[in-house]
Amino acid sequence: MIKIAKIPFTYLAFITVVVTHVFLNLHLMAQSSSDQTVLLTVGKESHTLGSLQKAFRKNVNRKDAMLSKLSKDSIIDFINLYANYRLKVLDATSRGIDKEPLVKAELDNNRKLLAETFYLEKKLVEPNLQEILSNRKRDIKLAVVFVSFAKSNSEEAALLRANKILQVLKSGANFTTIAKDSSDDEQTGANGGELPFITGGMLLREIEQAGFSLKTGQLFSSPVKTRVGYFLITLVKDEPRYFVYPKHILLSNNPNDSLGVIRKADSLISILRKTPSKFETFAKELSDDKQSAEKGGYLGNGYSRSTGMKDTKVKLVVEVENALFALKPGNNFDKVVSEYGVHVLKVDSISQVVPENEKEEVKEYYKRIYFSKDKDDLIENEKKRLGYKWEEVVLNELISSIDSTKTTMQTEWADAISPSLGKKIIFSGPSEPYTVRSFADSMSRRADFRGYSLNRNGFVRAMDKMVSVQIIRDASKNLEKEYPDFAEMMQEFHDGILLFKIEDQEVWSKLQFDSLRAKAFFDTTKTKYSSREAYNISEIYVLSDTLANSLKNQLNNGADFEDLAEKYSQRDKYREKKGSWGVVTVNNNSFAALAKERSITKAGTVFGPFSFEGGFSIVKVNEYLPVRLKTFEEAISDFAPAYQDVVQKHLTNQWLDTVKKSFPVVINLKAIDSIKKGK
Repeated sequence: MIKIAKIPFTYLAFITVVVTHVFLNLHLMAQSSSDQTVLLTVGKESHTLGSLQKAFRKNVNRKDAMLSKLSKDSIIDFINLYANYRLKVLDATSRGIDKEPLVKAELDNNRKLLAETFYLEKKLVEPNLQEILSNRKRDIKLAVVFVSFAKSNSEEAALLRANKILQVLKSGANFTTIAKDSSDDEQTGANGGELPFITGGMLLREIEQAGFSLKTGQLFSSPVKTRVGYFLITLVKDEPRYFVYPKHILLSNNPNDSLGVIRKADSLISILRKTPSKFETFAKELSDDKQSAEKGGYLGNGYSRSTGMKDTKVKLVVEVENALFALKPGNNFDKVVSEYGVHVLKVDSISQVVPENEKEEVKEYYKRIYFSKDKDDLIENEKKRLGYKWEEVVLNELISSIDSTKTTMQTEWADAISPSLGKKIIFSGPSEPYTVRSFADSMSRRADFRGYSLNRNGFVRAMDKMVSVQIIRDASKNLEKEYPDFAEMMQEFHDGILLFKIEDQEVWSKLQFDSLRAKAFFDTTKTKYSSREAYNISEIYVLSDTLANSLKNQLNNGADFEDLAEKYSQRDKYREKKGSWGVVTVNNNSFAALAKERSITKAGTVFGPFSFEGGFSIVKVNEYLPVRLKTFEEAISDFAPAYQDVVQKHLTNQWLDTVKKSFPVVINLKAIDSIKKGK
């Protein structure tokens, strides 16, 4: 008996979809009265059109797929497939497989891993993402006065100076003048504090949040603190964000005739107003921007004032940008002078921004810049909310009992802790508390705590690291109640694991290669398994055509092919094999293909010499092997998958027939008819 290798578990795509789309929002379909119609019962379970619709969408991995749009037979096929899935899960549950220690451990581990990521997505990523995406509907221009910590010598001095400047601004002073005189950032200060247009997710979060909260012309009420200093902020412009689709013709500056370049641009515009269709032709023929000229002047796939070109993020010079956003789309033209020359401009069209299309880009930005800090802040808040705390008296006693000038690199540091101190609780919370001894042992044992200071800062840092995972687990304990989609996701994981276990037990572990049954299967399908047309070939290969012709003459006069091959063949490693290629098929060997082309079937036939691979070959057909039906042994690798499939289906059906006695399956055909008729 030969055991067949297990088939990888791939049953029902909607289980694997849960794995690959764990953190996508589950968009529940609207619950109409027809959605509540029961189409299937499996034992005591009832499954409505709505629930089956959701399963179907996961199965095909399409949010817009409609089960009701399928033919009646296809609907029934899917319901039967789903019923079989539920039968297997119910059978596994009735046998208590989910209570087995290893299965429980697997379920618990899955929950821990998924809960943390889901919790952080819901509490941090999604809210911040929504704020940034909402702001990306707008392009705003801010002006700032920067007060540096470094130039003020201290944070306190910087805040004092920032507040003084703010009072001057509030009294009516001109922001541009104050920025030029007082800002510690020379570049923006020289420009009156004015920044380029921005949208959500482009500046420090503190500045953005303040800026997007303002109305045009309004001054933010207080200095905004960042890691480098304070900012005083006013909103200069606030515009809806949209993309323009621009074209230009660039006429390079001519130091000897600058007016001539402008006159040429004016002439082009005059012609284009009469015949706008010539823009692309003029761009290709006249534009000095060769990259865009090849595309008829097209600058790229949409341009936003804040983010630049959609595809490259390249920003245009400010003169061109301002002119483009002043142009109406269509057959309207303008010229503008920049450091590169004179641009003849046209805007083909505009399109509104869809922030949702930028979600992945914004998500990557948020996770890269802010996620880590936000996670630390969240854990700190949850730590307080859940009641985690240091026992200060014990912590101070620990600090007093050791040499705080050392680090955990000195492994003997914990020897100074007395047995009575070691038993005291140093840190407590909803979970098991830490004693001084358990805390010290963890700091000494774990490689990631190597080099930590043995003082308050080092201990706090180490404990934060120790309990952070547990704090997230405590905080995410009630996710199933708070988020129905998480409860649904965990149920699907639960069912998926049970499904795997029960199928392994009832089907995959029982798949054996029974020679008698396999022979019976082969006898009913053997006409499908044929050998390929083949030849047993030998070759003499030489580099000289003179030698090749001489050898052919010797063969014609009765010389032995193998003797000549052993003596003269120059193909690497074939001389010792007396030129033998063995059995080769027409599909994968040039000599066999040539023999077939010449209709050679007689053993002993020699043909050549002919030019081949930089030399000359003489070929002998030792045997012709025509197409024939394969024997049972030869065909095993061909029919084994199909045989295994038959055995697997037989085992599955046999098993499900037994399970149906305990959990009857009923499909509501009348309801399906009503759905198909649109009732």
